[in-house]
Amino acid sequence: MVVNQSDISLLERELQEGGFSNLDNSLFDLTDERLRLAYQELKTTTKPEAYSRDTTSWDEIREFVGAHTYHTSGTIIIVSGAAPHIWGAIPDLEKMVGARYISATSHKLGVDLVANEDLMIKFDNETPEQKSRKALDKIQVQMRRALGVVKSLGYDTIEDYIADRNNAQNPRNVILGAEETGLHGLYLGKRDEQLHKVLFSFIKKVKTTSILYIHEDLNVENMRRTFEKGSSIRDKIPRDEIFDYAKTKSIPIEFGAFGHRDRKDYEIDFPLSKLRF
Repeated sequence: MVVNQSDISLLERELQEGGFSNLDNSLFDLTDERLRLAYQELKTTTKPEAYSRDTTSWDEIREFVGAHTYHTSGTIIIVSGAAPHIWGAIPDLEKMVGARYISATSHKLGVDLVANEDLMIKFDNETPEQKSRKALDKIQVQMRRALGVVKSLGYDTIEDYIADRNNAQNPRNVILGAEETGLHGLYLGKRDEQLHKVLFSFIKKVKTTSILYIHEDLNVENMRRTFEKGSSIRDKIPRDEIFDYAKTKSIPIEFGAFGHRDRKDYEIDFPLSKLRF
């Protein structure tokens, strides 16, 4: 596969039309004035900071992508999980394997979304105003995390980091980032299905030589076994449509994970409790 700029432009346009693209509004619903004002303040007050969970995840992503694409071009790489655990790996991969990174998210975090869907807030016996305040506080924690990471990478804002990804020239491989914040449980449902359908449509349009799927805390061996034996219709989740297509078209597919190195003493972690393997 030669990565065609027109195909990438079409994908970016479809992501923007669906409200998934992070090009102009990264991760958070900044149409809400409460969030916009909070974000503006945090841009000036947040210090550069990346946690061990971030830096070890960057190493894991670099290793999986580097090994998979070492002798190839035309690979589509899907990286799914918390954005701060992903972002630090991308500038190196742009140089190492000629990757173009496309940033997307299924849900832009908003006060109403968090207040109504975060279970710790939803079932609190509090007033709507109190729940909204708690939701805003939680979102600001995620804003601070994301801004701290991009500042540690040399950028002033999340937008600056995302915009710089457009500077990759003549890419040989494409990395699709299905980004989340640390509030992982909110990134499910119909919007997640719609995002995967956009990615699936792109994969069908281009002639990819292989697919690499990397997910935060994925149990790689279990994932391989599930892919090989197949899954019932009842058990299918959005990513399975991509996997089934790859199998039908004999497109090589491999799986990777990040987040294990920092939590090697944990026996179980998200998304093992959330996803079907």
